[in-house]
Amino acid sequence: MNKKDQINKIKNQFKEYFSLSQKALVKGNSLLSIIEKTINNYPKGAKKLCSALYTQTIRLLRGIIILCRSGLDEEAFILMRSLLENVSYLLFIAEEDHENRAELYQHSRALSRVQEIKQFMTMRPKGGKILDDTHYKKMEREALKYFRKKHGANKTEKEIRSKYTLRPQNAAEQLKSFDVKEFLKTNYGIFYRPASSVTHGEAPLRFVQNKDNSIHLKKISSGKLTKICLQTSTICVLYAIEYLVKFLNVNKKFDTNSILNQI
Repeated sequence: MNKKDQINKIKNQFKEYFSLSQKALVKGNSLLSIIEKTINNYPKGAKKLCSALYTQTIRLLRGIIILCRSGLDEEAFILMRSLLENVSYLLFIAEEDHENRAELYQHSRALSRVQEIKQFMTMRPKGGKILDDTHYKKMEREALKYFRKKHGANKTEKEIRSKYTLRPQNAAEQLKSFDVKEFLKTNYGIFYRPASSVTHGEAPLRFVQNKDNSIHLKKISSGKLTKICLQTSTICVLYAIEYLVKFLNVNKKFDTNSILNQI
């Protein structure tokens, strides 16, 4: 089967899921347009942060749909891991105790960002320009001060990073809604490690097949991951819409159940 025929087969086989994901994208973009018009009226903090996370959520859904339509569901699988993480943070902050949760998120990310900068500095070419890390060091000091105030002045940086910073899966596990929490926990089990192996170049055998005693390169997918990528990404975005409409007091009904009930 040639590339065009294989892609058409995938589109036809999962026509229903492509349709539902596209409907979710339309609803998602509609909410995004509303947020874009009001974001500058939001105070600094959780509302602006969730708006930014939601923007990435919609972009990731769009990317997953495009990849699946192109016979590249292995690559969509990688984006699904990113979408799960992004949505976990978004739902966690939008659910309740918004500003405190946003502060925890921001200080956790600050410590992560500082580690990235330190690693980058060690890899710069010999004689290369030294990055001005004053801002990042300030963020690091503020973050460590925040965690020590919450958990004890004697906590080491290592303890703080390993025990107290917010991580996406941990954010998902703290959600109050049992159904949403279980959905995310289940899908972390499905996506996280398998997607990681592809992301980090540790699963080359997924892209070859042995047929008639010959090795063939799989330049496009067989479609076996298409359904789960479309289905899961659609549900993630619909949950994000539900939480954000409530948090931001958006005066418009999006009827996410009409899609959720079909999946």
